[in-house]
Amino acid sequence: GTWWYDAPELLTLISQIQGIARDSLGANCRRCSEIAVVMDERSAGLSLAAHNRMLNWRMGILSRLGAPVDFFYSEDLAHPRMPDYKFYIFPNAYTMDDAQRQAVASKIRRNGAVTLWIYAAGAHRPEDDTFSAANAADLTGIEFTYSPEVIETAFTLTDLSHAALVGCSPEQVQGRFNYEIYRNTVRRAVPAGGRNYQAPNLHASDPQAEILGTFSANGAPALALRDFGSWRSVHCATQFMAPALLRALARYAGCHVVCDSDDFIFINTSYLSVHAANGGPKRLSLPRPRSPIELYTGASFGEGVHEIVTTMEKGETLTFRLS
Repeated sequence: GTWWYDAPELLTLISQIQGIARDSLGANCRRCSEIAVVMDERSAGLSLAAHNRMLNWRMGILSRLGAPVDFFYSEDLAHPRMPDYKFYIFPNAYTMDDAQRQAVASKIRRNGAVTLWIYAAGAHRPEDDTFSAANAADLTGIEFTYSPEVIETAFTLTDLSHAALVGCSPEQVQGRFNYEIYRNTVRRAVPAGGRNYQAPNLHASDPQAEILGTFSANGAPALALRDFGSWRSVHCATQFMAPALLRALARYAGCHVVCDSDDFIFINTSYLSVHAANGGPKRLSLPRPRSPIELYTGASFGEGVHEIVTTMEKGETLTFRLS
């Protein structure tokens, strides 16, 4: 490319990347995700504002979960080749027809899986164009009370001793977008921690559900869990939650979490890559004993180890070969 890459250090790096890519062709790169994020295309058109917030949620919070996730559309749930997962997340399942509801139930209501429903999951039924708490209960298995009132979405966790909330901080504000993110739609960075308002609202009113969080504004249920034995249903009444809460729910579902430091990670059977959200010490937990080597420096991090311990600067990326 003429003079664009006319620098010895860039050419050396490009050559190194090519070598790593060639080696990966012979490696086992099978995915090892235990978390499925299920998007619904039709729901994206039901509310533009909710859809935009969902995109922020996906980019700003899921990327800091610390565990690998696989993405699907709701139509994939009925496909015989879709694997089973331990933890299902539905960020925007606002409208679901009868066929979709049946496919969802057949997939998630077994094997002890945990399913997280965000905001007004299942509230709209396209067959009769109704929006109701009963529709949401049909999908999630949790009974709700409908409220048309506008509410500020900050909420606090109320039972940190619960197995689903292990590792969560009582000081952490849930229900707000706690990370600055650049929004293409407004062409500027949206600051973190700002107040968020929403309406209508669905509050868990199920006598068999455990209330794990309440809205700061009025004390109404914001996070609820119901254990059906064969599966567990969790409803978050707003779209934003801290990555630590997602990690706690993932562990509750039996998923392996690589890191707790809000860093971006990618992992498959043979490779682990981590991009540091903040500087400082990092502890990267491995699903099984491995012998990691950082690919760009050649540094070894031990033989048959269960974790990688290192220090990173903010914005630094490390990529490991897991032998």
